[in-house]
Amino acid sequence: MAKITPVTVMCPVNRARRAGGGTLPGPRLAVVLQCVAFSPPRNVFGTLIRDHAGVKEPRTRVTPSTARRWPWVVAVATLAVFLAANQLYPREDAELSFIAMFSSIIVAFVLVGALLTVRVAANPIGPIILGSGALLASTVALGTLGILGAAAGDIPVQLLAIAALANDFGFAVPIIVVLIGIPLIFPDGRLLSPRWRWVVALAVCALAALGISQLLGPNPIGDPPMPNPFAVEALAPLMGLLDAFASWGTIVGFLAALLAVVIRYRRGDEVQRHQLKWLIAVAVVAALAFPVA
Repeated sequence: MAKITPVTVMCPVNRARRAGGGTLPGPRLAVVLQCVAFSPPRNVFGTLIRDHAGVKEPRTRVTPSTARRWPWVVAVATLAVFLAANQLYPREDAELSFIAMFSSIIVAFVLVGALLTVRVAANPIGPIILGSGALLASTVALGTLGILGAAAGDIPVQLLAIAALANDFGFAVPIIVVLIGIPLIFPDGRLLSPRWRWVVALAVCALAALGISQLLGPNPIGDPPMPNPFAVEALAPLMGLLDAFASWGTIVGFLAALLAVVIRYRRGDEVQRHQLKWLIAVAVVAALAFPVA
């Protein structure tokens, strides 16, 4: 029987051990398994992050699977819901600028989010953007249903109020996610360090405060405006404080996210700086478009 000569697989594990001057202890099968399992993380552009820039791995063709199809299913369903909502929206109340703005935002969100989810499955940025687009489309659909229900006149006020509250709150979530969440983790899908978790906690608290103030506050809700049947007059001062906290918390969170982008830009290499320039351009457009909408 011919003698089989073992071949050393030069993966990062082997290189590290050889650099230390030691031998390769243990079964070679374990070393091979470690080499196969090694998969350096990638950013949203599909390239290796800086810590693993020196590691190259062969490109392999991945056959279509459920994991690669579901983002496009969500994208198509989202666009179908948004298109149906626009078709059902009363023509006399429709504004061309509103339709054009939200059409461009939602289409960009779902297409970019689906593409990133398929291309860089391990990075959470793609699913976050895709989910934001789906939430925006659902919010527009709820607003349309609320207007149609109010025009019909036979829908309970409580149901119309729930649709209006979901519509109002649904616009705020993507704004905070895009203006705070994405800049905090771009481009590798991770925070700069655990010390930045307070920004995430602040954004979550701001959203919670906004939701409570809209639910129990005395301000009119929906479009066209209607009295809030769930308002508690005795809690009006507290709801005002929660609303102010939500506004200022969002501003502080956005400034902190901007600072995180600046830090990444100063620390990053040329590739990462080009990526951050694209993010800054998109963030500026979103910062202007969302409040106007």
